[in-house]
Order: sequence, then structure tokens, then C-alpha cells
Amino acid sequence: MIKADHVFICFGLGRSGHHAIMYWLRSHYPIEDVGYVQRVRIKKGNIRQQITIDRFLRRTKLFSKIFLNLESAPLLFTSDVLYSPKWETFNVIILRDLFNSLPSWFASNKEPETYNMNQLNKGASNYALMWKEYAHELLGNTNNLRNKILIKFNNWFKSEKYRSSISNILKLKPLYDTVNTLANRDIGSSFDGDNYHDCAQQMKVLERWKHHIPFCKKHIDNEVIDLSKQIFGTEFVEQIITSKEWNQSTD
Repeated sequence: MIKADHVFICFGLGRSGHHAIMYWLRSHYPIEDVGYVQRVRIKKGNIRQQITIDRFLRRTKLFSKIFLNLESAPLLFTSDVLYSPKWETFNVIILRDLFNSLPSWFASNKEPETYNMNQLNKGASNYALMWKEYAHELLGNTNNLRNKILIKFNNWFKSEKYRSSISNILKLKPLYDTVNTLANRDIGSSFDGDNYHDCAQQMKVLERWKHHIPFCKKHIDNEVIDLSKQIFGTEFVEQIITSKEWNQSTD
């Protein structure tokens, strides 16, 4: 019998900081109560993957809180396996602004002497498309998932008040000492590695846009700019797109 009373399905794009938020969410509970499944692979309409999810849940049957990491997964994925009157299911959507997440993605994928720029551009285009899918869901323009917890990485990183509001939504006691810990020292940051373990808030994660600008500008169109303003604020976006660095960078 599965012991879970809460299942958290966490949606986040690669290199978007969602591992840190998942770590923070899990830290609300005693470690012995938490089961975590890393990188659950999902494809649209793949019934076999739904069966695999069921096996994951049974594998973590000793835990009352189960976290599933659906990294870069389409939001249209649904599985009745994950919904049951026996437990409460939360769909957690984590979104970081594309100006900062795309440079991190690029830095983690661009290997010296082995990378292919055509492949990187194709990957970045797909990344931007999925970012838009997440953005529309976060804004309520689409409603593909039920019982959603919406988390803006930028706000979560900067504001203790914002983090406390998420804890309150989940009816949990706010945390004040875990946000500075990197989620996984084997992953760390695309730019800093694990050099900021236990002091993660010192990282310049909201200034990554200053790197790889010519490449990233190709994949940030007017729709991204408009969605970004709605989600993260006009002032934040305008500071970037009107900056000297952004406008003087060329291929």
C-alpha cells in the first residue's frame, strides 16, 4: 500500500533554478518522510510512461511526501495514476525569466570543441517554446493542470516574504535557513559550480543575461518580452532590453 498523503509533481525547465526550489520545498518536512524521484521522463500520450510513474510511486511507498521532478516536461501531460482520494496532488510550476535561464542553459550545453551551433540553436528554440508554454500556464492563459502551485523563481530568490507566502499556501511553517543551500552539489550552477554552497543567494543568478547575449537574443522574441513583463514586471524587463550591454552586443 502506498503511504503518501501528498504528491508534488514539479515542472521546471533545465537550468532554471527549479532544483533549488524543490530542495526548499522538501525541507519543510522531516527528511525521513520525503521520497524524491529525480528526472522523471515524460512524453506526450505515452501510456507506458504513466505505468512507470505508478512504479515510481510504489517504490517510494514508505514515504508520506513524494516529489517527482518532471524536468522540461510538457504541461499537457496528465496521469490518473497521480491523482487519488488517498493523497493530495500538487502541480508545482517553477519559472525563471528566459533572459537569465537561457544563458545558464547555453553555458551548460556549450562544450569546447564538441558543441554544434546548429544543434544549440535548435535546442534553444525548443527551450524558448516550452518556456512560453509554462508562462501561459502561470498567467492563466491556459489551464492544462489542476491544483497548481505557481512559483516565480526571481521572486522566490529575492524575497523572504514571497517564500513565506508559498509556505502559507501549503499550510506549512515558513523556512528561513535553507534557501542558501544548493540543491545538489553534483549539479550546482552552470556558471559557478558548487562554489556558493551554503551561500547561494550571493550568486548573480539574475545577471546571467549579461552573458552570451548574441546567442540568446535570437530566441527572445516579442512574445517572450510581453510575457516576461506580465510575470516579472515591466521595470525588470526594460532594464535589460534598454541596457548598453544588450543593445551593443552583436554576433
